[in-house]
Amino acid sequence: PVAWDALVVIVHPDNPVENITFDQVRGLYLGKITNWKQIGGNDAPIELYVRRGKLSGVGRTLRELVFANYNQDFKATYVVTSSGPVEKGVVKHINGFGVSGIRRAKKRKLKLLKLDGKAPTYENIKNGSFALYRPLYLVIKRGESRPLVRDFIKFAASREGQDIIRSQGTVPYAEALHLVMKQL
Repeated sequence: PVAWDALVVIVHPDNPVENITFDQVRGLYLGKITNWKQIGGNDAPIELYVRRGKLSGVGRTLRELVFANYNQDFKATYVVTSSGPVEKGVVKHINGFGVSGIRRAKKRKLKLLKLDGKAPTYENIKNGSFALYRPLYLVIKRGESRPLVRDFIKFAASREGQDIIRSQGTVPYAEALHLVMKQL
């Protein structure tokens, strides 16, 4: 593990909604909330973007943290192949709604909603008060011996590597070890 990443709720920048509750996220993905006025927005249908499949990092983590069920089905308006099209769809459609990793979402013109009143800030991710977070891993083949691979792993754990992790909106893993116990 090298970092902690936040999953962020994303909407179009012109959407007036600023905050969503955990229960509202659950209701939206279950198809119980279908109109923005149900959560304080305009009277318009919610266009829910989700990734195809249940094994993607974002989709799997969302199912785990919000539903405690890796097989939970979602009632989506659009099912797309990856997080990029989720973000692009929400950027293009004022009634769009999706979830993505914070690092990717910050690269686009999107609004990141507060979740239960907590913004997905570095400090809120680090202290666990922003509830949707996950560990990020570097995965290598057992017995990997190539010097460049070992050097990259050392770099990721170095001060410079940790600074890069922070600059992307993610939290270095060792700075928030208590999050492991919070998710149990």
